[in-house]
Amino acid sequence: MPANLTEVNAHLAEIYDLEAIDAVIGWDQLVMMRPLGGPLRGEAVGTLSTIMHQRWTDPELGRLLDKARDDVASLPEGDPDRANIEVAIRERDRLVRVPTELATEMSRLSSLAYGVWVDARKNDDFAAFAPYLEQAVELRLRYVDCFDPEPHPYDVLLKQWDLEYTTEELTGLFNELKAGFKPVIAKVSANPDAVSEACYHGNFPKAKQHAMFVEFARAMGARDDAWRLDETVHPFETAMNMDDVRITTRFYEDDIASGFFGTLHETGHGLYEDGVDPALARTIIGRGGTLDLHESQSRMIENLVGRSRPFFDYALPIFQRHFPEEFGSLDAETLYRGANVMRPSLIRVEADESTYNMHIALRFEIEQQMITGDLKVKDLPEAWNAKMQEFLGIMPPNNSDGVLQDVHWSTGSFGTFVGYTLGNVIGAQLWTLIQRDLPSLDAQFAAGEFLPLREWLRENVHKTGRTYGTKTLLKGLGIQQLDPEPLRASIAAKATELYGS
Repeated sequence: MPANLTEVNAHLAEIYDLEAIDAVIGWDQLVMMRPLGGPLRGEAVGTLSTIMHQRWTDPELGRLLDKARDDVASLPEGDPDRANIEVAIRERDRLVRVPTELATEMSRLSSLAYGVWVDARKNDDFAAFAPYLEQAVELRLRYVDCFDPEPHPYDVLLKQWDLEYTTEELTGLFNELKAGFKPVIAKVSANPDAVSEACYHGNFPKAKQHAMFVEFARAMGARDDAWRLDETVHPFETAMNMDDVRITTRFYEDDIASGFFGTLHETGHGLYEDGVDPALARTIIGRGGTLDLHESQSRMIENLVGRSRPFFDYALPIFQRHFPEEFGSLDAETLYRGANVMRPSLIRVEADESTYNMHIALRFEIEQQMITGDLKVKDLPEAWNAKMQEFLGIMPPNNSDGVLQDVHWSTGSFGTFVGYTLGNVIGAQLWTLIQRDLPSLDAQFAAGEFLPLREWLRENVHKTGRTYGTKTLLKGLGIQQLDPEPLRASIAAKATELYGS
């Protein structure tokens, strides 16, 4: 390896380590830290953000990367050394446009605003959170101004998360989804009592839920010596590296479904990080891939696996062993049907497959309006409620179940919601390939055998980390463009099965 490449890789490995420290701090704040720690934690996060930004924008790193570009140019596309340099160059080119002071301010506000959001959501107090959200929007507008003009300013925020689809392309996708799912939603709304989730209601102590959820995550491929599951307000996954994966969920002691499917969702994320080739450790590409690919994995495990009929042949005995009183007299069909209730609902993370993308369409449109200045923060609750009525035909009774329900804006994560819908679409397209290559999938799920699926995903999606962008990885698998039809068709078929023709 050329000496210059060794030197630049050492510099990038230090950045990887700093990002791992940042991930630990973020996990601790959301899981372990007590409320009074927020303000000073914000200062610590700001300091760390400054250091990371300085390391990325160091002129010496720019010089090393320029030389390394020539060193790896002759390597084949997809070679880890070449990909590591190319991704680092792209990341640095973005960060050098952002003043260190702005990067620090954004990180500090994110840390401070999270605690305010937690209290505001708990107390249904949008007014308390609004000033922080106004600051977050203002900082994102300053961020957008750091870059060359795009056809839409929202495109800058999408690129921040390595999303390769434009605002215009996503608008077309959501228009297709809204039109395609309108008859599905009408079908289930016409027969709302056909399916009931009552089987998931009862008395479920947290400790027993945790034990059961860990058992399911382990069956999917979680390693006891590398993973952990904790409780938080809003479920998430983070990884320090492929051998240190943290997933979280929330526990409702009268309703086990939320925590269960939330755990499956985060397990999908964790499997992506766990599946990255260990040879990529401490490289810029040594983490799970793009946001939309990541969401394709979480939504796949949650819905295409965890809400499939064969899955419950395996799951029922586990539910019964952990909670014999609640599930002892039930059958797998009842659990399957209860897991697939479809109806318009208030909370995105608990929305069914037929309505979920309407929740994302709402956020996609509102975020654009905030970034263009067409919607002020003070008017956000009213706009939110109007779109809930338009898209889903329901009205939130309060802001906690409405505009305050998501953590994303408290952390400044504008532009990320669309990743969930992209993940749904991409996951369904990948599923057609998986079913082709694993024809015994249903029988394997019924028997609790999930490792063949995990190995397919590891080989075709996970192991290369950030080596490929979404479009390149999908094209390598034969998927030339986004197609929402597999997603629509599968959910429409399930709606017909459960709610009638």
